[in-house]
Amino acid sequence: MPVVQSSQVAEVIHPFLPTLQIPTLKRAATVPHALRYQMQYALMWALGVFGLLLIANWLMATYLHFAAGFLLLVGLAGSLVVIWSISAWLCITDQRLTIADDMLAIQITPWFTKRQYYVRRDKIQGVRATQSLFMVRHQAQHLQVVVRHGDSAAHIKLRYLQADVVAQVNRWLIDVK
Repeated sequence: MPVVQSSQVAEVIHPFLPTLQIPTLKRAATVPHALRYQMQYALMWALGVFGLLLIANWLMATYLHFAAGFLLLVGLAGSLVVIWSISAWLCITDQRLTIADDMLAIQITPWFTKRQYYVRRDKIQGVRATQSLFMVRHQAQHLQVVVRHGDSAAHIKLRYLQADVVAQVNRWLIDVK
C-alpha cells in the first residue's frame, strides 16, 4: 500500500476494498480545559523525574564524590518539560473520534506518532471508561478501546472526553442491530 495523505486514503483504498466505507475523522469532544489538565499531568511527571535526578545527584555526590553540575540537571529537566509539554499538547489537540454505522474511527498522537485506527464493531474486544475523583466535577472521562493487534491487544486511549461521548461509544458498542 503506498503512503498517501490522510485526505486521499478513501480514493486509494477503494479499488482494493470497494465495500469499505472509511469515515471522516472528527475532532473528539473534550472537556473545556482538557489541554490544561494534560499539561499539568505532563508537568507533574517532569517535576517527578527532576526530583529523582536531584536525589540521584545528591547520592552520587555524597557516596561516590562525583556530582553532575546543577546547570546540567536544570538543562536536562528543562528539556524534559519542553518535550513532555509538546507531546501533551499534541496528545490532546490531535484526538479524533468518529462513530460511523459499523466502524469506530480513532486518531491519537502518543509521543509524536500519529496513529489512525478504523475498527469494525465486531473486532473491538473491550471498552473501558475511567474517571478520577478530580474529573467527576467536570464530567470528564478517559476512554480506552481494546482491539486485537497481532498476538496481543492494542489499547487505544482517548483522554479527557466528555462523559456523554463515552456513553455514546458504549451504547454504540452494546446496541447491535
